[in-house]
Amino acid sequence: MCSVHPRVRALLLVIAIVCGMLQVPAPTVAAAEPVVDGATSSAQGDRGNGDVTETKASGVVGGSRAHLTGAWSQVANWPISAIHAILLPNGKVMTYGTNKNGRPSYGFTYDIWDPAAGLALGSHTTLPVRTATNLFCSAQTVLPGSGRVLITGGDENGAPGGRLNESVDDVNVYDPASNTLRRLAGSMAHARWYPTVTTLPNGEVLIHGGRTEKAKVRPALVPEVYGAATGWRRLTGAASGDVYGAGRWWYPRSWVAPNGKVFIVTKGDRGMYLLDTRGTGSVRRV
Repeated sequence: MCSVHPRVRALLLVIAIVCGMLQVPAPTVAAAEPVVDGATSSAQGDRGNGDVTETKASGVVGGSRAHLTGAWSQVANWPISAIHAILLPNGKVMTYGTNKNGRPSYGFTYDIWDPAAGLALGSHTTLPVRTATNLFCSAQTVLPGSGRVLITGGDENGAPGGRLNESVDDVNVYDPASNTLRRLAGSMAHARWYPTVTTLPNGEVLIHGGRTEKAKVRPALVPEVYGAATGWRRLTGAASGDVYGAGRWWYPRSWVAPNGKVFIVTKGDRGMYLLDTRGTGSVRRV
């Protein structure tokens, strides 16, 4: 057992006493807040800074720090069951999915919400889909330059003889300037249900993943690229069961990497891949 010099022992004793005096008291446990409809009830909105949040006809009005901390509105009615949402260049929000009862066979309406008009029903414009495409479980992105929304794939249910959750190769374009939806003459090479659309640095968009057939659970293994001026091309060199196979095909998670390639994280095995969209494409695990 090593010996400790008396002066060192005295210094350690003083440090221990001071640390004991500065010890932080245990935090007080707050009383449980009432829960209403599965959400914490809060009359003041953001409790972190004490700002009062109100919901008015003009929208959500927060305190002086709401732009930093956020502000929750009251629950508001929505005309449809919106499982898809996209921010438009004009600041409005396009949503679609099912009817208000949640039936996917009625994905033939879309809604345009104007946040500047608040949360009243008058802030919504709900329109019918007249292109015979059930938009349920498709994928969408804003096309660079034009500001139009490209909507790829969807559900066969609703068409004559169509089956529930079966895929389609339809491609629709929404124009915010006229609030109209039209179907492109050129379809995808592969029908897709639950695909992902990723905008590329050159203005083209990558469409990948999704299921081609429900009965045999056949994934769409070949990605495609769409350009407004160039049309469609298949990335046959990037076809991959490892990336888009069983358990990985539904809504692949992808982002554009700094080198211009597309970074993909797969489900299940949590694999990481880089997809090169040049030419016929290629993909490698990283």
